[in-house]
Formats: sequence, structure tokens, C-alpha cells
Amino acid sequence: MYGQVTKGYEAETERIYIGSKDIDLGFHVDPDWSETEILDSRLLKTIRILTEELDFEPYGSYRFAKWYDRQTWRELSELERRTTESFNIHHLFVDLLVDYSFDTLNELLGFTPIDESLLAHYFNASRNRTFVSLGGVEVPVPTVPLLLAMKVRTIPRRQETHKREKDLADSFALLRFTDWPIDELKSTVFSFIDKSTIDSALQSIIPSDYQRVGTILGVSSGEVRTVLYSLIA
Repeated sequence: MYGQVTKGYEAETERIYIGSKDIDLGFHVDPDWSETEILDSRLLKTIRILTEELDFEPYGSYRFAKWYDRQTWRELSELERRTTESFNIHHLFVDLLVDYSFDTLNELLGFTPIDESLLAHYFNASRNRTFVSLGGVEVPVPTVPLLLAMKVRTIPRRQETHKREKDLADSFALLRFTDWPIDELKSTVFSFIDKSTIDSALQSIIPSDYQRVGTILGVSSGEVRTVLYSLIA
């Protein structure tokens, strides 16, 4: 997400785009896979790297975490986390997403990764993938329309305020600060989600949402609303 909107947003607003505590990693899995194929999948290999090589700890039902001191950026041990003021702790989360969720997979993992069925478009067609440079590394990511479709579809389900604000801000930024022509962007989004899904997202937004997102991004609440509603204009 960061690499998709950073250049346009910073050029126009002279502000740094909002960051995220989360790193989302998406994986293809197949309900027809055997247990052996699941255990040999990229998903399982990544989990082993996270826990065995990078020392991430399981956190909740689908994420892995590390904790850092905000002042020194030194990684904190479990004991240090107990004795450090919460405002001085930076959380780094890795969230695991799959394009299909099924019982055999969840039983083998011992947890349920995020079910993001739109990832199937990413894995099934190269036109839905692009690359962004992060720290000098070219990282494959969903294209702007696919990422926007994912963000919009998630909005009505968000309960946590900060996550809801981030999805709304990201949706606004993907519409407003990328180099995709708006008509092409909209038509491509509609190839992933239908109008009723977009309507549901827009109807779930309340005035205070627009105000908070506008404050976060340094734009007016009216512009946030106008840009989001341009999806169905």
C-alpha cells in the first residue's frame, strides 16, 4: 500500500503518508491439497522462517509479532515488555492471508489465517500484480484496482477504529493519489467486486469517519466523501 500512493501523496501534500504496524503476506492455498502439500507450501515455510529464524511470536488467531523500544528500536524480550511503559513499545505485526480457507489447512496450522478470496485474482493473472520498491527491494503487490477492491470490501466489517480509519484513508488515497485514470480504475475495481459491495461500504461510513480521515491525511472531510463516492458516480 505504502509504495502505491507515497509519491503522489507526498508531492501534492508535502506530508509523509501514514504508515502501518502490519505487514500483510498473502498466500495461495488449494482446498484439494494433501496434508503433505500443505506442509510443503510457501505458507508453512514462511511460518517456519518467522518463528524459527526471525523470532516472531504467534499473536492472536492469524498474526505474528515482535516488540521494539520506540526510543532505541531495540527488540524487547518478554520480561522487558512487562516493565516497559506501553507508549514506549512499538508493535510489529505480520498478518497471514490466504485466498482459500478450509478445515484441513486450519487444523494443520492450529489457527485460522485471514480469508481474502480476492487474492485469487492476484495469483491467477499476472495483470493483477505489480512491483514496488521497498528498501531497495522490488516487492510484488496487488495492482491499485485490486488493492482498492480489497480495502473497500473490508470497510463494513471493521470494528476497530484505527483499522477502519486506515482502510478508509487507503481507499481515498488509492483513488486520489495514484496515476490510474479514474474511469479505468473504477471499471477494473468493478471486475473484482459488484456495486452492492461498494454501496454497503459507503453506507457504513458515518460523518465522523470522514472527519477523522480528513484530519489524518490533511484534507477536508468533504473531499474524502466526494472521492470515495466517485466510485459509483
